[in-house]
Amino acid sequence: MQNFILEAALTVLLTVPAYLVTILIIAAVRALIALRKGTGYAKQAFQKTFWNLFTEMLNPLNWF
Repeated sequence: MQNFILEAALTVLLTVPAYLVTILIIAAVRALIALRKGTGYAKQAFQKTFWNLFTEMLNPLNWF
């Protein structure tokens, strides 16, 4: 039982940073694409994309 809990904790600890990096990359690419419309729009696109994906990560139904 302890082995299972340790494996589950390690899985979460390794998956969360990887997902955060993926979110940052996706948001950065979207901001670079939106940069053609102006820097303000690019910043807004980055923030909107990041927070939408970040809140999806917090949804416990997506963990299974």
